[in-house]
Amino acid sequence: MSEKLPIMATLRRATYLVAQNRGDLLRVGLVFIIGFFAIGAIVINSLLPLVMTSEMGGSGPIAMDPRVPAGMLLTLVIEFLLFAVFAVGWHRVILLGTGSTGRGLGVQLGRRELRYFGRLWFCFVASFAIAFAVAFIEQFIGMATPASPQALVLGAEAAYLLASAYVLGRLGPSFAALSIDRRLTFRESWSATKGNGWRILAIY
Repeated sequence: MSEKLPIMATLRRATYLVAQNRGDLLRVGLVFIIGFFAIGAIVINSLLPLVMTSEMGGSGPIAMDPRVPAGMLLTLVIEFLLFAVFAVGWHRVILLGTGSTGRGLGVQLGRRELRYFGRLWFCFVASFAIAFAVAFIEQFIGMATPASPQALVLGAEAAYLLASAYVLGRLGPSFAALSIDRRLTFRESWSATKGNGWRILAIY
């Protein structure tokens, strides 16, 4: 992408498309909202009591109920899958227009949504691994320098969040393309957004 992305024009166009398709967008988003709150209610009623019981187990080391990490992982997977269904629906409404989503509430779960979920999960795992590596390096820097640990942590977190948002912005077109059955790899998305990374970040 050699041309510079116009920030204000892009925002105006995005606002227009959202307003034009607000009915379909709300219909698709309704599933995500209901599902998100339903999962939250299940977590509060099922996992939270197990966590509290583990913490109140006595004066010795906390014995974590094995159902807690398994339940949290399952919850995370369901939330990612729900977001993938929602995001594909929104992308299709914006890029293809009315009638491009499924029947009823406009959402569906198929190969397209599962591929989107796979990419989301890959990005999450990679981000988690990078965050762990940054924290590991940060410990060595903290021991080797007289800098304030709090300031070091805040600086590292701010830099990590900014870098993550920048990278996800550059990779975003690959997710949009996948939603409308177009082939665009992470590498191709990174190449297509060359020179516009900070502009995409500002738009987001």
